Amino acid sequence: MPRSNKIFSLFLFPLLLLAGIVLLSACAPARAEADGPDAWRVANVSANSSLNVRIGPGSDYPRIDSLAPDARHLRYTECVPYINPGIWENFSPAQQSRFGDLHNHWCFVITEDFVKGWVNKYYLAEDSLPNEAASTDASSGDGSE
Repeated sequence: MPRSNKIFSLFLFPLLLLAGIVLLSACAPARAEADGPDAWRVANVSANSSLNVRIGPGSDYPRIDSLAPDARHLRYTECVPYINPGIWENFSPAQQSRFGDLHNHWCFVITEDFVKGWVNKYYLAEDSLPNEAASTDASSGDGSE
């Protein structure tokens, strides 16, 4: 084996492999953070009311549970609009009335006690997961010890 191939196989190849692994691991957290919030909280619900959780994405589906107006740490898997806003604007008022529920975004959420169902996105706001909130609080101390 020529000397240059031996140098490549002993030093350069492992170095390039390590550099590639470092680059890939550095990119992964950025991609995960760009996906959107990790959790939601209930919003726009009055204190004496609750948010209905439904078996499907729309108010025509049966209610399977309800969430308190201060419910937090809701995980979500997806949100779906059933009618694109561009199409919605071309509907007549009668069509908008008939298909009104399909224009809203509905999100599939999972509560901390594993209730799973669909809620209207209008009633959700960004939140953090409990372990994220604790680590943020711990790292943002006020300087007094």
